[in-house]
Amino acid sequence: MWKIKQNPKIPTFDHEYSQFSRLRWISLAVLIILSFAIGWTIFFLYQHIYTAIANINTATAMTSFVNAEVLDFKTHETILRNEEKKKSYQTQIINLERDPFNLLAPPPPPTP
Repeated sequence: MWKIKQNPKIPTFDHEYSQFSRLRWISLAVLIILSFAIGWTIFFLYQHIYTAIANINTATAMTSFVNAEVLDFKTHETILRNEEKKKSYQTQIINLERDPFNLLAPPPPPTP
């Protein structure tokens, strides 16, 4: 068909444009490194500064709501005594041991 003839007066710059693929990969690598650095910076600021401020705000809020209620120690002591009685009662329960070789059943406990 038709051949396109290049004008010998127009110089070609192929040797200058041969570095474009290398520049593309370098710019991509720089972009990845910058995005990683920005992400790490945001994470660092959140982890070390924002959470510290949030913890301080929580601590100051908790100290401002100090409970000034009077406790009833008499009721507290009663509850502790009842728990001790319950624990001691549970240790006094008699475990019935059944003999698997004895075919006779033990007599039933008396009904009240």
